[in-house]
Parts: sequence; structure tokens; C-alpha cells
Amino acid sequence: MKMAKKIKNIIASVDDINKKAQDFGLQPILVGQGVEQRRGNPQTTSFCDVSQVVGRDDDVSRVVELLKDSTNQLPLCVISIVDTIIQKIRNELAGKNYLFILDDVWNLESQKWEELRRGLLRMGNNSRSRIVVTTQVERVASTMGTFPEHKHYLKKLEDGECLSIIKQRAFGDSPIPSELEAIGWEIAQKGKGVPLVANVIGGILRNNMSKVKEGIGYLINLRHIHFSDRDTMPANIGSLTSLQMLGSFYVSTRKGLKIEELGSLSRLKGSLDILNPELVKDKSEAKPAKLHEKAVDKLELRWEHDRSALELEGNHDEEVLEGLRPHPNLQRLVIDCYGGTNLPSWMLSSNELFSPNNFNLVKLSIQSCRKLNGILVISGLSSLKQLKIWDCRELTSVVDGAFEKISLEQIKILDCPKLESLGATYLPLGLKELCIGGFSKKLEESPDFNFVLPIHASLEKLSLVNWKKLTQLPHQIQHLTALKELEIRRFSKLDALPEWLGNLSSLESLVIDYCQNLKCLLLQKPFLASTN
Repeated sequence: MKMAKKIKNIIASVDDINKKAQDFGLQPILVGQGVEQRRGNPQTTSFCDVSQVVGRDDDVSRVVELLKDSTNQLPLCVISIVDTIIQKIRNELAGKNYLFILDDVWNLESQKWEELRRGLLRMGNNSRSRIVVTTQVERVASTMGTFPEHKHYLKKLEDGECLSIIKQRAFGDSPIPSELEAIGWEIAQKGKGVPLVANVIGGILRNNMSKVKEGIGYLINLRHIHFSDRDTMPANIGSLTSLQMLGSFYVSTRKGLKIEELGSLSRLKGSLDILNPELVKDKSEAKPAKLHEKAVDKLELRWEHDRSALELEGNHDEEVLEGLRPHPNLQRLVIDCYGGTNLPSWMLSSNELFSPNNFNLVKLSIQSCRKLNGILVISGLSSLKQLKIWDCRELTSVVDGAFEKISLEQIKILDCPKLESLGATYLPLGLKELCIGGFSKKLEESPDFNFVLPIHASLEKLSLVNWKKLTQLPHQIQHLTALKELEIRRFSKLDALPEWLGNLSSLESLVIDYCQNLKCLLLQKPFLASTN
């Protein structure tokens, strides 16, 4: 009975305490829940990566001027600090000139600031010492009693500067794809010039790339996208049927990443790079890409240069390229590291598709195709303006008449060490730029440069590169009356320049590079005065 009475009294006391607590507005909490503590200020450091500071050049200059011109010890702009730290600071700085920086201050208690200031003043009235405070809160500066003329407000960043921060955070050192530039500008504008916002946006983009990749298949109305590397390209991209700009497509043998994914992207236009087509098995696997239905104006087909690490069953490059027939309105074509010995049939003039009436190819580049052994007649490419053939190690000839009836303005044929014939009997009469060199020993020892004579009135730039056997410049060059630029590179046996170079009245630029045996320039003074 006595114990029951005690328990009853305890309960009554607890009820009374609880009632009084409610009267004071106190609320019960769960055991272990605790009171949420205010997050402390982030720890700062004196080490700063200056290379990543964006758009603050003027601010740095202004703060330095304030530090130099200030005649009192009031801060340029408070920090919660205990007496023991003040004492340590006082002991460390006593009798010295100092620059004391308090970074990212949020404390609004004026009493704390007064304690710190008094502690610093007790070290001596040193007019050469300075205190700099940075803060994001206007009230902090006012609490410190800073004079208005000693306050410096950071201006908002330009949109371009915000974009720079976003790109650095999201892409690191990798360049932002050109197709994403416009989107990047829109995102940067939403930052309103605040660097913290730009930094956060960039971080969000970087940390969520994997989520973007997983969910991209749901964006069926997406029109523009670019992948900077193979790892960022998701599977089943063919489901994005509204896509107009893709940029790059990385071929794989895995399901959802094969070249057939391009088949349903009928609205593609602009520029398209197809990488690793060596992973396509044959023509039947290439044709479902339906490139001939896509109105892209630039197509780059890039095979892997070193295939030693790839487990491939033979070389099917010729079959695959036959199946990748492009749209008739294609204007620029790049074929890189192609492993076939012949070009596809759809590039021949006899083919109906590429007749002069329905093909608009303007630029053709064939590079590092090291098994290609012949350039056939391509006179059907009547709109072609620029032709580049480079690093084709097995190329032996460019068939005579290959350039006939083509309005070519630029021809570059370089580093084809087995080439014995340029096929230059009929160069286009309107040719403006010619760059040749790096051919077979036979062609280097006895080249016939008479082919330049018919184009003497149109050729404006001539580049002769890597003619190691020639001891003198071809004399036919002196008849090129329209020539404005002449480049002579890697003539290892050339020992002198001829006097007739002075007869080139239109010449404005002469470049001589890696001609280590050249000993003298037999040039007329008027010529030297008129060229670079």
C-alpha cells in the first residue's frame, strides 16, 4: 500500500511538471533524437587553385587598391572566436605587419567582433596591417562597422563566365560538344551571374551523368544530343525517333548498340560521325542503318587504326562500306582508316546515284586507308571542290582522267610512298590550291611537273612537301603567274633557290621549312621586299 501511494504521488508530480512545461511552450522529444544542431561553417584553407578563378580579375585589383590606400585599421568588410584563439593570434602577430583574412563570415554578433578587434588593437597601432573579411551577407559587413568606401561588392558574372564554371565542373578538361553549346548558354543564363549557382549546376550535371544515360530512352521528343565518348552513349538510341542532331555514334557488337540503331533515326541531319564500323559484320548488317535516307551534310566513317586487340573474324571493310551508302545530298565525306583495297561502287561515275545531276559532294577526304591501292575515275562527283588523299601507304596510282570534268579548287595528296602516277594529265583549269609530296622513289627522282602549266592562270597556292630526291625546284613553277603562296617543306637535298623565283610577280608568301641543306637564297631585292 505504501509503495502504491508513492507511485501515485510520482505520477501526480510528473503530470504537474508536464503541465507546467506545456504552459511554457516546451515540446517533448524522443530519446536519442536530440536537437538538430546547426551545421558549422565549412572549413577553409589558404590553398587556392587560382587557375579556376573565373571573372574576378577586376575584383582582385580593386581589393589590392583598398588594402594599399586604406589609412586606418578598420576591416575592408565577424567571426565567432574564443578568447584562447585570440590570445594565440595576439602572440603570433605581436609587433608584426600582417594581413588577416576572415573568409566566408556569417556571424552577426557585434560583441564577438568587438572582442576580436580589441584583441588585435592591443598588439599595437600598426597602420600597415590589414584585415579582410569576405561574406555573402550584407548585414555582416554592417555589423562590423565597415566604412562604405571600404566595402567592395562582387559583380555578377557574365553568362560566358558562368558557362565556363559549368563546363569545368561537368566535363572537366574535356571540351563541351559543339551541339551542346546552345543548351549550355541557356543553363548559364538561369544562373543569373551567381558563381555558386553555376558551380552547383555543374556538379549536379557531373554527378548525374549515369542517371541521364539510363533514362535517356524515355526522351522520345529529344532532337539534339551528343556523346563525348563511348561510355556515355546509352543503348537503344534508336528509340529516340525525333532525333535530328546526333554528332557521334559508337558502334558496338552488344544489343542496343549495333549500327542498326541508326535505322529508325530518319530525321537526322547536320554532321554524323560513325566510329568503329569494323565491328559491323558485313553489308547485310550495315544496310539497316539506312544512311541513304538521312539528309546529313557531313559524314565521317572512322575505323579503328590499331585492331590488334580486337577479336575480329577477317576484314569486311569493303562489304560494310558498300552497305553504308550515304544520302545523295551529302556535301562532306571523310573515310578514315578504311581497310579495303578498293573504294565502294557507289563512288564510281558509272553509278546512277552519283551522276552529275543528283550528287552534291563538295569535300572528300580519304586518309590513313593503308590497303587502298587505286583511286578510280571519280569524274561523276561533279560538285567536288576539295579532295584530300593522305597516308595511303599502298596507293600506287590515281588513274588518268580521275579529275576530268570536276570543278576542283583544292587537291592535297600527301604521304603515299608507293604512288607512281598522279593522274594529273587533266587537272581542273580552275584549281586554286595544290599540295603534293611524299611519293615513291621513282616519282620523286623524275617527276613531270608539266601538268601545272595548264593551270598557271588559276593556281594561287602551291605546297611541295617531302621531296627528298629533288636537288632543285621544278622550273615549271616560274610560269605560275597567279601564284600567291609557295611552300617548300622537307627538301633535304635542295641547296639553293633559283633566281627565277623573282619573276613570280603575284607571290605574297614564301615558306621554307626543314630544308637543312639549303645554303643560299639567290633572290632579287624587289622580290624580298614584296614577300613575307
